[in-house]
Amino acid sequence: MLKKKAVNELSAYAIGDDNYEVVISQSKKIAWYWFRDNAGYTNEQMKNFKIWIFDMEKRVYIKNYKEASAKEIIKEVQELSSFSGFPIVVFEKRSDQEYFTNWYTSWNAKDSKS
Repeated sequence: MLKKKAVNELSAYAIGDDNYEVVISQSKKIAWYWFRDNAGYTNEQMKNFKIWIFDMEKRVYIKNYKEASAKEIIKEVQELSSFSGFPIVVFEKRSDQEYFTNWYTSWNAKDSKS
């Protein structure tokens, strides 16, 4: 587990275009390479994406869950037994949606049908 001081050193980076994922990492460079490797993009493909700072305090609506900030999601993720460290994706946003998604969206999909 990261100590409280180390969590304060983490930043959120949005990576993509009109569709993007918010990656929590210790640096922009680590976030970029981690996103590239996990998504399976080449360096050439990554040139088509932007990367920018995402406000860790900004509250967004996560479909089928609630309104939350990246900072709040980090705390919840760290409590999971499956948590193995950073970088992580806290949520993503598609241009055709007014809401963000993350693992809560798929876990709670049945709730949206009621």
